[in-house]
Amino acid sequence: MNDWKAPLLKALEAAQALEFRFESVMDCTRYLNGAVTLVGAVIERNENYDDESLPYFFVKAADGEVFQAGEDELQVIHAADQAALNNLIHLLAMPFALARDAGWLSPGHLMNEGSDEQKASFLASL
Repeated sequence: MNDWKAPLLKALEAAQALEFRFESVMDCTRYLNGAVTLVGAVIERNENYDDESLPYFFVKAADGEVFQAGEDELQVIHAADQAALNNLIHLLAMPFALARDAGWLSPGHLMNEGSDEQKASFLASL
């Protein structure tokens, strides 16, 4: 009953073909501003990320370094790709916003601890 992840994973897979430019919003934390490739995202709590901090993108720089990036730090290189980036951000943010509006920390939190009724309501709203 984790159907909430399927559209996100599909959008992430499609976005890996896009060319992005990373532009740091916090100059003190990143020195790289340049072309990156989207390699994934964290959408569920793990040993490094708690529910409150999600979601995060992971990008790979030309030198091979992989690092996390926020949605506001990714820019498209080609204007024709803007709709795809907007769709990805929307699909990634929507489940988190819906879960948090319902009082949960994340979709994963809701799906792990919510009642069957709460889960069904959440899935129906996606």
